[in-house]
Amino acid sequence: MALPAHTVQPASPKAGARRDSRADSADVLAQRPAAMWIQTAFLFVLAVVFLIPLAWMLVTSVRPDAEITRGVVSWVPHPFTLENYKLILSDAQNPIGRWFFNSALVSVVATALTLVVTSLAAYALSRLQFPGREAIFIVLLTSMLIPPVLLTIPLYNEFANAIPNYSLIDTYWPLILPYASSVFGVFLLRQFYLQIPKELDEAAMIDGAGKFRRWYKVIMPLSKSSMLTLGILTFMGVYNDYLGPLLFTTSATMRTVTVGIALVTLGSYTSNYGPLMAFSAIAALPVVIIFLLLQRYFIGSSTSSGVKG
Repeated sequence: MALPAHTVQPASPKAGARRDSRADSADVLAQRPAAMWIQTAFLFVLAVVFLIPLAWMLVTSVRPDAEITRGVVSWVPHPFTLENYKLILSDAQNPIGRWFFNSALVSVVATALTLVVTSLAAYALSRLQFPGREAIFIVLLTSMLIPPVLLTIPLYNEFANAIPNYSLIDTYWPLILPYASSVFGVFLLRQFYLQIPKELDEAAMIDGAGKFRRWYKVIMPLSKSSMLTLGILTFMGVYNDYLGPLLFTTSATMRTVTVGIALVTLGSYTSNYGPLMAFSAIAALPVVIIFLLLQRYFIGSSTSSGVKG
């Protein structure tokens, strides 16, 4: 039977819940202390300061050379052009595509090795019992005080004389192997592994799982957020590394993107800022995309890694 026209339908529970949620959010915002608002404003201003150079790089990359060299500050490109991107991507003098391939290959392989090696080390230092475990961990933490730049000459000599009558310089190995382990990664994963209940290990032992199987079947599935965090940090560090590729490579085809930017800055595009900014924008794109896609894992793991020591 049809309802009369004047009959009012009762409000749905979902609609009421949404109204309550909005009311609660308004109450929370109203109860925020002034210090929190000041902190939010300060962080907003700080973010704007860091974003201004990136925004200027993007604006400059889509401006013609005549407007760039005019000396007038303008945030609106007039006219808008993509010729700088076309010029840098079709450059026959610089193997830019090979530089991107080298950076991607080195970053992916080094990140994979770091995740495997550091997770195994963190597993041993957090879940296994053996003499000297705490002493080893303290020695590892102490090694973080050594500036990495002090290791460049020993590493160069090591790779140059690794194999008799053959040098590993100007190959992928010097760009990958120094990142095969990370003391910070061991510390980060160890702190997270300590929060996992040991009853899970004991249950796996009852089922007949050995040490390696417990690491692979129990620990690894529960530590995805920390592994992703370490993966992001390692990928960004390897991708942005400049000193290592500069010292360990000699030919143009073995250079990475970071060294390539320096080469074109001192060479073909010394005063041609449009293509240079376009190259820089393209080089920064992979890291920005990866961080934006995985930032929630990064933030979640960063807040939980120091809860228990």
